Amino acid sequence: MSVISLYTTNPKIQASLTDLLDQLDQEGPEPVRTEGFTSFSAFLDSGRRNPRRILLLAQEGTKGVELAAAAAEECPESPLVWFSDLDFALFSYRLEVDHFALLPGTAENLRAALRSCGRRHKARAAPLPAEKAALFRAEPPPRSLRQRLWERWKSLWDRHQ
Repeated sequence: MSVISLYTTNPKIQASLTDLLDQLDQEGPEPVRTEGFTSFSAFLDSGRRNPRRILLLAQEGTKGVELAAAAAEECPESPLVWFSDLDFALFSYRLEVDHFALLPGTAENLRAALRSCGRRHKARAAPLPAEKAALFRAEPPPRSLRQRLWERWKSLWDRHQ
C-alpha cells in the first residue's frame, strides 16, 4: 500500500490531485491512501514519522523551491514528488527530488511518480558493498579550474619538449 501525504495551499489543486489519486487507487494493483495537509509542519511531521510515506508537494510559484528544499532536508528518507506551475526541473534535480512534474497533474504523471518513488526507495534500502561505500566517503582534494588548466597546459608543454 502506498501512503501519500499531499501538501498544497490551493484547494482546487488539492481536489484535482486527490481525485486523480483516488482514480489510481481504483485502477491500480496497489492500493493508494492519500492524506491531505494544509499545514506544512504537519506535512513534514508525517514524513519524519514514516519514511516510507511519499511526500507529494504541489505548490504554485517560487515558494515551491523553498518548500521542496525544506522537505528534502527534513525528510531525506521519504520519497519526494514535486508538482509546480513553473519549470523547476533543474532545482528538483539539485535537491534530489524523486519526481518533478508541471501542474496540472495528470494520471500519467502520478503513475510515473509512484513508479519512480518505488524504484528509488528500493535502491536506497539496498546496502552498498564496503568498497563502494568507501569510495563515496573518500573525497578528492578540491582543485580550482585555474589549477586544472595549468596542469593540463604543463603536461601538453612537456610532451612537446
